[in-house]
Amino acid sequence: MKQRILALLLAAGLCLGLIAAAPALAFSDVSGEELSEAVEVLSGLGIVSGYSDRSYHPDDALTRAQFCKLAVLTEGHGDQAQGSAYRTRFSDVPGGGWAAPYINLACEEGLVSGYGDGRFGPDDPVTVGQAVTVVLRLLGYTAEEIGPFWPEDYLAKAADLGLTDGIETGSEEDLTRGEAARLLYAMLQADTADGTAFVQTIAASTQSDVLLLDNDAESEDGTTGTAAVYQDGSVRWYE
Repeated sequence: MKQRILALLLAAGLCLGLIAAAPALAFSDVSGEELSEAVEVLSGLGIVSGYSDRSYHPDDALTRAQFCKLAVLTEGHGDQAQGSAYRTRFSDVPGGGWAAPYINLACEEGLVSGYGDGRFGPDDPVTVGQAVTVVLRLLGYTAEEIGPFWPEDYLAKAADLGLTDGIETGSEEDLTRGEAARLLYAMLQADTADGTAFVQTIAASTQSDVLLLDNDAESEDGTTGTAAVYQDGSVRWYE
């Protein structure tokens, strides 16, 4: 995941042009330039996915378990999640289930917590306030830096950072798949609490001024799973 992200984000400004040039790449039910760009980039990174009929269902609500998975994938820890697959940290998150690796790892990293009665509520809708809290923690912000009042201070901080641009719903509203794409895409372009570009903390290396052609290409020497980019007048491949 770390290597796969190198070309995508710094080329984000060009991704919209790629979508416009090749409309077949877009999900059939995603409209609007900003949302389309967010969903396409996150899809190219393997963070979000659509359905077999090429739809994305941007208005569907996300569960707490699903957002844990998105958060773990966005920070590039998908490979690490399997180490937590068979732990039973919460009574309603059995080890071995699809959600356990992501919920357990997110909890270990301090991104999420349960309800205090031994449950996590994996199938409960994730609210905008909860999702924003996870994103701010991924960016390294602490409660001391944000403020004592939840979720008001967290929403205010997120708004100041531009993380919730395009998200009009309140903190207690269910987060939709489209809103999640906007929020996570904004995070990928944001700086961390210490001023470091977030992408620099999760990428092995980065390249600027490139146009992404394919995120799962075969290079000239036969290496599969590479990113093919157009850079400096030629096509180059990156692991």
